Amino acid sequence: MNAPELAKLIVSEIYSTGNTYLIICFVIMLSGLTAFLIRYLERKAENYVTREDFQKLQEQLEKSTRVVEGIKAEVVHADWARREWFAIRSEKLEALHELLSTLMAEVDVAAIKAMSENLQTQSILNAPHTLALLYFPELFPKVDAFLTDVGNYFSLLQRRRIDQLSGQTIDWLSVSAEGGYRGLIKAHREIRELSATVLRESAIHAGLLPPANESGAKVA
Repeated sequence: MNAPELAKLIVSEIYSTGNTYLIICFVIMLSGLTAFLIRYLERKAENYVTREDFQKLQEQLEKSTRVVEGIKAEVVHADWARREWFAIRSEKLEALHELLSTLMAEVDVAAIKAMSENLQTQSILNAPHTLALLYFPELFPKVDAFLTDVGNYFSLLQRRRIDQLSGQTIDWLSVSAEGGYRGLIKAHREIRELSATVLRESAIHAGLLPPANESGAKVA
């Protein structure tokens, strides 16, 4: 006997007895059961909606977490990249200064060398030019101008060397002045001063130093 047949049998037995009390009790019980089932179904539906909402919230949270983690990774990578770039520029700036100092040392003795030998300078002009071009756009105009003037100075000395070999008497001190030797000294100093500013700005950009207005602020 299935459930519907059992229910029909119970109802028929109750009505066949003619017992009003049993009928009332059955109706009350049926009403209570119906109310219980309605509340149960509502709760199940509510729980289903709650679980569905929870799943949506959890999915949204996971997406937000991935976004936050992605942003964090980007920030960490950017910070690492800035610090690495600063380290590279510091190293290359030191190399540039060494090359320029070596070049300036050659300038200091170029006039004396030109009295007795030919000058070979192109190789020592190329390296600092390349470094400045690749790593220091802020310095490149001054470095390029300095190297051009040095090249012109060496070319002048070389021409006077040829004149001397042809029998002319050369006043090498006058040649140095004509070639702008003092101007080269000044230009080299200006490059070093500008380099210090560039290095400091790079350190600030990398987060290794506070901005100038903060570091220079006085504490009351």
